[in-house]
Amino acid sequence: MRLYAGQATEFIHLNKRNQLAGFMESAFLEKMGRAPSKQEVMSWRNSLNRMADVFQTSGFDDQGVMVEYQLPTNSQRLDCLVFGHDDAGKRNTIVIELKQWERAELSVYDSDKVLTWVAGGNREVLHPAVQVGGYCNYLRQNLTAFYEGDPIGLEACSYLHNYHYDASDPLFDPRFKTYTDEFPVYTLEDYDALSAYLIAR
Repeated sequence: MRLYAGQATEFIHLNKRNQLAGFMESAFLEKMGRAPSKQEVMSWRNSLNRMADVFQTSGFDDQGVMVEYQLPTNSQRLDCLVFGHDDAGKRNTIVIELKQWERAELSVYDSDKVLTWVAGGNREVLHPAVQVGGYCNYLRQNLTAFYEGDPIGLEACSYLHNYHYDASDPLFDPRFKTYTDEFPVYTLEDYDALSAYLIAR
């Protein structure tokens, strides 16, 4: 299940005209049988507009874009996927985890988690690189397109578009380096770096 799938040009167009969140709200009601929360609709409006800006800067046009894709036999939903070809002409997919976070603290209980403000309270949640890395592993193990024949390439990153970068920030603590090396985390200041990452892939 997914709430939206289309070409990058359409995705950009719908966001620029503030229409995509409404489209997804209707799709959510149709597929889930209930309305999404106001908080979820607001997150779509904020985060997907930021993503559309990056796609436009990157010159994306016929690349495929999928939003809120629910993993098969799993309740988890992936925020955004982009489909295209890398610099070598190979088919490639990028999973992008979108966060509206502004700060985070290290968890004292779990080395894979951070403490941040989510859904009206401070909660322990997976570090974005750990979370999106888990999505990649799931897709590689469960969707034949990513492991049979000439498999589609699969990479992932996170975009924390409200988060100011600081090298000493808990989000970039050495305990997460193995994950962030493979699944980079981009912050508010990393707009151009994120664009370059997407273009190359």
